[in-house]
Amino acid sequence: MSRQADGAALAAGVPPRPARFDEWKPVDLRRIWHKCPGCDRPIPVLVRRCSSRTCPEYAPTWARDTRRRLLENLRTVPLAVMFTVTAPGADVYPFDPRFCSHRPGAGCSGRLGCRVDPELARTFNETAGRSWSKLHRAAKVHADRVTGHKGKLLARVWEKQKRGLAHVHGVVSVATPADRVWAEEYVNALRERAPGYGYGFVDGWHKIARKFWPGDQAGAYLSSYFVRGRGQKAAITENVRAGDLPRLVVFVGRDLTQVTGCTMRTLRLTRSLWALRNGLIDQVNADAESLVQAAALSIRMAGSSARAP
Repeated sequence: MSRQADGAALAAGVPPRPARFDEWKPVDLRRIWHKCPGCDRPIPVLVRRCSSRTCPEYAPTWARDTRRRLLENLRTVPLAVMFTVTAPGADVYPFDPRFCSHRPGAGCSGRLGCRVDPELARTFNETAGRSWSKLHRAAKVHADRVTGHKGKLLARVWEKQKRGLAHVHGVVSVATPADRVWAEEYVNALRERAPGYGYGFVDGWHKIARKFWPGDQAGAYLSSYFVRGRGQKAAITENVRAGDLPRLVVFVGRDLTQVTGCTMRTLRLTRSLWALRNGLIDQVNADAESLVQAAALSIRMAGSSARAP
């Protein structure tokens, strides 16, 4: 076989034929790649499509799984409080006049279509995840030390503001008196330390303590940043495919997922089990423990509908 033919065969995901019979070797399909039909990313030939939230074909599935993960896990929390940490204001990230369409003299606002310069926004968004991790760690250490209680961040999601900058929404428990005292210290510490880590406004405790949320309501609220509507009318938001948000757009604490077993991997397995039951595939490649966990989750999620999960 010629070099050109060999190259064409490899590009098509087919190993080239050896010149002699005794040169045949077992083929490891994991080393053969093809392009995702939705976004052209290279993926193993055994995989039908990628699992990137920015892939046009996979994004709706990612969004539905994310909503389910938030709902299933936060449902186990009796009572929670939510807070928001935003980027600095227009004094640090001014609006770019090129994107303003309002009448002269009117104040700029993201709601009016005004935007921060895309390059400035990208610079902030690319470092926002690391900056948040440092801010969260500093606030948690302070709250742990002051209260003597080791509280935890239950969940966190990133959203892009209309002006183009990322901001974060977090959930902490207030189910017990100790949790509540810790949450207050943690949120106040975030507020005090935010400017030192490149952030701006943080909800004050005096504001967010006016409303404590049952966990399932908090999950529904956070999931609305990715999916709006229900069933066939559900539509994904622009946050799902935003390529400049921090890589880990959604975080759910391990303390919750260990109880529920609801992770993105387990949700993918529930779809595989559904496909297996309906004769769409011949087998599911997973260990026994993972399959049992996925089956249990599938049973919990099952309702009157017979649709694929």
